[in-house]
Amino acid sequence: MSDTTQYWLFQANPKIFRLREALRAEVLETFAVKAHWRSIQKGDKVIIWQTGKEAGVYALAEVTSEVGEIEMTNAERAYFQVVPERVQRVQLRIEYNLWNQPITKEVMPDGKAFNDFYAGLPKTNYQATEAQYKSIVELIRGIDRAEEPQGTYDYRPLLRQPLNQILYGPPGTGKT
Repeated sequence: MSDTTQYWLFQANPKIFRLREALRAEVLETFAVKAHWRSIQKGDKVIIWQTGKEAGVYALAEVTSEVGEIEMTNAERAYFQVVPERVQRVQLRIEYNLWNQPITKEVMPDGKAFNDFYAGLPKTNYQATEAQYKSIVELIRGIDRAEEPQGTYDYRPLLRQPLNQILYGPPGTGKT
């Protein structure tokens, strides 16, 4: 294991994996590694990006295992649209879960740090930089997205009104 933390961009395609829903249910524990599998190590930091129409940063995580043949949980497997082939995976610990308000490209910071940000390109894993990761953390803290509460729902049974009502009163008093 190296003494230096490396930074990675892991991408999820919504046609294959429902990332937002998996993060909302807090079941994302592993991620496929199809590239850089010799370089990714325990302790590395990860930017988790969803591609497609709702593209953006949906989470920041830390790698908690070496790359290997790690099984997904059944809860995690339930969010796949397409059953994944057997690939190398790493275990993750989510540090910032942004499912309810992801950081989209429009909100991403401008600047030199993001010149080589490979989000949206057609592979799963890319190397990222410490500056990119820290810029996203600063943005999260500045907007306070990580502390945004989930919406609560107030359930009240509907009052059942009778199907037919008979209204009394003289003509012209607004019974209709």
